[in-house]
This record gives sequence, C-alpha cells and structure tokens, in this order.
Amino acid sequence: MELPIIDGHFWVVRDGKIIDTDFEEYEYICKMWNLNRKDKHYLEAPIMTQKIMTAMFLKTFKFVFEVETFEDICSAFYNLSKHMGMEKPEFGRCFQNCLIEIAQNGGELKFGSLGMKNKNKEGYFYEYGGIKYTKISDFRKN
Repeated sequence: MELPIIDGHFWVVRDGKIIDTDFEEYEYICKMWNLNRKDKHYLEAPIMTQKIMTAMFLKTFKFVFEVETFEDICSAFYNLSKHMGMEKPEFGRCFQNCLIEIAQNGGELKFGSLGMKNKNKEGYFYEYGGIKYTKISDFRKN
C-alpha cells in the first residue's frame, strides 16, 4: 500500500504557531523562482478537503500498524522512526514529519498549499498546491 502522490503540503499548528521545518532544499527553489525563503504563505485547503486528504494518507498507516486512532498512528510511526534512527524531519516527507512532530509535541495537522513571496512581483509562488486549489482533484497527482 502506497501513499498518494500529491501537489500539496502538510504542516502542524500548535498554540496558533505554524510548525514546519525550513529545509535547505527551499534555497534552491527560491533561487530558481526568485522567491523570499523567509516569507512563506500557508493556505489551508477547505476543511472537507483536509479531512479527505488526511484520511487517504492515514489509510496506509492504519493498514501498516494495525491501529485505528490518529494518536496511535502518530505514536506507532514515531516509535518505528526512532527505532530506525529516522525521527528527524526529512525533505519531501511532510506528512511523516507531521506525525513525528505531533507524537513528540502535540498540535493540529493541517493540509493545503505552501507558497513563498515573489521578490520582484506581487503575490506568492506556490511550490506545493496553489491559490486556486480547493478540491481533492486539484491536489491529487495519481
């Protein structure tokens, strides 16, 4: 069972603050598109879209770990990652990074689009998702 391929992003919100690792790979993205790495814009998908996208990802983890609750999935994935020495955030694994973060420190899982401010023009460039992304079909790539 594989995770869905998406053009979107997961992050954690805790105490009103966005928790999301600023990976070195973003520097290359910013240079290519002339973006400001320090000015990120997180755009939440509609609640129903978030619920469905999250459920699609959780389905794989429920199958693998044979658990049902979100808390049990976070805990089981964190324990396995720690056992394998892979509990640090990794680029390209936003959902897994969020599970580990929530297992360690709590928070609320969010899904949507991640953009960075254009340096020479108005608005943001969305590396993950987009300003008009609202439906599952907008975010799904397989």
